[in-house]
Amino acid sequence: TRFHNFYNFFLLYSPMVLNPHGHHHLHKRIRMYQHYQPYPHPNPWVRFVDRLMVVMVTVALVMTLPQVLLIWTAKTAAGLSLASWVTYVFSNTLWMVYGVVHHDRMLSISSLLFVIMQIFIVTGIIFYG
Repeated sequence: TRFHNFYNFFLLYSPMVLNPHGHHHLHKRIRMYQHYQPYPHPNPWVRFVDRLMVVMVTVALVMTLPQVLLIWTAKTAAGLSLASWVTYVFSNTLWMVYGVVHHDRMLSISSLLFVIMQIFIVTGIIFYG
């Protein structure tokens, strides 16, 4: 992980509670020490890729929604594999945990949304498959 112990984690997320005497900029030094890239990134190409990923996550979520609606409105899951969708749920759960461990908010939230939608699909496959 990026934090070696609880003390560094505590300093990063609540520095004013621990030391209110001018050390509230410690999180910036920790950020520099751990080699985080600035966001938004100064390089236009990296900024473009960041924005593209936000768009693609949104598109992927929207494209999964018709599958959820089809299962629950038509009450059929014909042609869907339970094993595949359970694997997707497991995979996105691991990505969500990875995002939480590495403090990647976009990865964590998008993976959580995918897990929720995929759980609806898995539940529909179990009920109507």
